[in-house]
Amino acid sequence: MLPGDHTHPSPVAIRSGGSELLGHIEPLWLALRRDHLDRFPLWHESLLLANFDDRMAEVLRKATRAILVLLGECDGVTVAYCVCTVNDKRQGELDSIYVAPSHQHRGVGTALMNAAIAWLTEHAAKDISIDVMAGNDEALKLYANFGFRPRTIRLRRL
Repeated sequence: MLPGDHTHPSPVAIRSGGSELLGHIEPLWLALRRDHLDRFPLWHESLLLANFDDRMAEVLRKATRAILVLLGECDGVTVAYCVCTVNDKRQGELDSIYVAPSHQHRGVGTALMNAAIAWLTEHAAKDISIDVMAGNDEALKLYANFGFRPRTIRLRRL
């Protein structure tokens, strides 16, 4: 493939591990936060308060039973990730998932979701949840393909 030729992009390989891989996701987590800042200006202030170290500490506190970190890698560069946890009550959560715009609509999100659901099932998660920003219709469509449906709607006061 010639440089700049995107007609045959390199495949994305999925690497899995535990908390030791969390450091690899920081640039993409920050890109996700920037995307949310751009798309959801109503929550700009609270999104800016979020920082990577605090968010990962929160994820690790929840992962009392198990944690999975999936990295989508293309040509040695991390282009996607997914983080899942299971707690002592066997509640599973897809805590964070993101695919870089350059690799969206190529099946990467679906591959991450398939691997995440399989792992959560293997780790005896009795129910699985994911939080989605209100108005993130593209993400909602992806999650609906995996059987996720709204159960409750949490409102936040500004």
